[in-house]
Amino acid sequence: MKRKIIALLTDFGDTHYVGIMRGVILSINPNAIIVDITHNISRHNIAEAAFILLNTYKYFPAKTIFVIVIDPGVGSSRKAIIVKCKRYIFIGPDNGVLYPSIIEDGVEDIYIIANRKYVLENISQTFHGRDIFAPIAGYISKGIKLSDLGPKLNLSEIVKITFNKPIIRDKKIIGEILYIDGFGNIVTNIDANIIKKLCMGRRKISLEIAEHKYVLPLVKSYSNVDRGKPLLIIDSFNMLEIAINGGDASKYFSVKNGDKIIIEI
Repeated sequence: MKRKIIALLTDFGDTHYVGIMRGVILSINPNAIIVDITHNISRHNIAEAAFILLNTYKYFPAKTIFVIVIDPGVGSSRKAIIVKCKRYIFIGPDNGVLYPSIIEDGVEDIYIIANRKYVLENISQTFHGRDIFAPIAGYISKGIKLSDLGPKLNLSEIVKITFNKPIIRDKKIIGEILYIDGFGNIVTNIDANIIKKLCMGRRKISLEIAEHKYVLPLVKSYSNVDRGKPLLIIDSFNMLEIAINGGDASKYFSVKNGDKIIIEI
């Protein structure tokens, strides 16, 4: 049997919880290949996790099983679900974290995790990553039929989240911060196509960040400005990024996820 890849994405940080989930999976399927996408999602930040998953999953081999545990509603009535898509399988809480990725990949079937045979015997109110999601991933990687794990759901029955689109109004692009990465780089929701269309040929762009105005160079690499200087760049997500060469832009500009970014056209 071909070894299955199980990819983990959580907000557990550098804690023992990650190791426990890995242990549960390997106890069920010692041949599983476990890959850690990241465990440094901001605590309880469903939108951030959804963004990272959306920009990550497609780089994995087909049939990878993704286990997503950003679960502020753990222990509540929120459902635990499995989504079979055209190329991948996604497992996680029904809180919207899976939604952008499963829509992009193409939903085929959705199941509620309900069969107690395939989860741990004692399910806690606080750690479904260990007690539900990890064992389910282990069993799926061994070839258990998804229909054995619980009843089907319709797409209309699950929680949906979408990312805000930038607004173009009064000769301004009004966007927001989607994500701040581990380097402090600020990823906006303003994509490269908007910049190419509305800021074509401009080497510097006037913008407002956290109610302060700046004029920043639009460059092709971080090294195009002196170390410690701010810049704009189209990043690997194909989004407009605000960065500091060798520094932390989030601290420099004192911003957080969701803050507005206004560009003058």
